[in-house]
Amino acid sequence: MKRKLGGRRSEAGWPRRGAPETTAFTLIELLVVIAIIAILAALLLPALNRAKAAGLATACKSNLHQIGIGLSLYANQYQQYPPARQPQDLKAYGGFNGYYWDRALLSLAGNNPNLFLCPAKKPSSVWTDLSFPNPTYGYNALGTGGETPLGLTDFSRGFSFVGLRESGVIAPCDMIAIGDYPEIYFANGQDGDITGALDEQDDYVANRHGGGANIVFCDAHVEYGKQTNWMKAVAIVRKRWNNDNQPHPETWH
Repeated sequence: MKRKLGGRRSEAGWPRRGAPETTAFTLIELLVVIAIIAILAALLLPALNRAKAAGLATACKSNLHQIGIGLSLYANQYQQYPPARQPQDLKAYGGFNGYYWDRALLSLAGNNPNLFLCPAKKPSSVWTDLSFPNPTYGYNALGTGGETPLGLTDFSRGFSFVGLRESGVIAPCDMIAIGDYPEIYFANGQDGDITGALDEQDDYVANRHGGGANIVFCDAHVEYGKQTNWMKAVAIVRKRWNNDNQPHPETWH
């Protein structure tokens, strides 16, 4: 309730006709307004945070789609997928056993290194050393694991890794290629890949997008799923990690 203040008054105490008046809020009214603003802010901030997170997840999907296109171009050009890492050019690039899959795709993805960084990764990462694993996206090198190469890389030759033949992927639209990387740095044992091997939790897909991860498949389409759904020990999920599109339950450790 506003109290009228000021203005000259008559001898009876009433404001004289035509005298100017001023108004002001009482202390209680100000406190009520502040409380309402605080309640509205508390209601709006989570919605704003969700909107921001959704925007970052969308940008991540766009990155992966463009990387997926680069992967398809590489496979078409060389009739094989890039290996997880390559020992060539050690003198030029130094570091750990040459360079990784992302450098092989860089020229086919507009030479834009920012595409290889998830915008939702905290703290912000800078991909400057191409001889070390990508800090935000990992490569499906192993599939669900085991002795037989089931991912996009043939590890049977030790460090002389060879990329899988393009024809080796039976169902490109159902073969996981690249996805959000877990929040573990190379110094803690990370080596640049995501994997469906259930005993390698450090290589699980990330859970940074609302508890889940974005994944690009070999045909360049992108899907989102909860981390637990990507890693489920069920045939319909397991087969999506493997180049022969089979679940291989013998690898479910």
